[in-house]
This record gives sequence, structure tokens and C-alpha cells, in this order.
Amino acid sequence: MRDRVTLPEPFTTVQRHQVEWTNYLTPQALIDLVASRSYCITSPAQVRTKTLDRVRQLLATHPALANSNGLALPYVTVCVRATLA
Repeated sequence: MRDRVTLPEPFTTVQRHQVEWTNYLTPQALIDLVASRSYCITSPAQVRTKTLDRVRQLLATHPALANSNGLALPYVTVCVRATLA
């Protein structure tokens, strides 16, 4: 990930702030999260069903996820603010 942000004129004084956080999800919450994404919503029904079935399969068979009550989903949010000269 790039640490430095540069913008052309007329922008000056670029500030960057990064926030790292973790969302803790139940298995069903992960399925709901995937189902809420636009790529899933706009997929044909057959593709959407296959995608969600694959998530369920991953949750049931992955050694770190099978028989667990949930998972940690890490995020990084990068904010950039620039002054207009």
C-alpha cells in the first residue's frame, strides 16, 4: 500500500490517515455480508446461489472456520484530504 499521496496542481497540503479495524462476524453474518455486495445482488440467481453455497462450504470445511462461532475480518480504511489552492 502506498504511504505517500501526491496530487497535481491546484491541490496542495495532502494529508493521509489510515485506520485499521476488525469486524467480528458470525458465520451467518459473513453469508449476509457477501449476499449484500453488489456483485452478488446483480448476479443471475444461479450464480448468486452458487456464490453463497461456496461461502457456506468454506465456512464448513476450512480448518480455521469449521465449528467456530465466528471470524475476525480485518479492514484498512485510508482517508486522503487535500487543500485546493
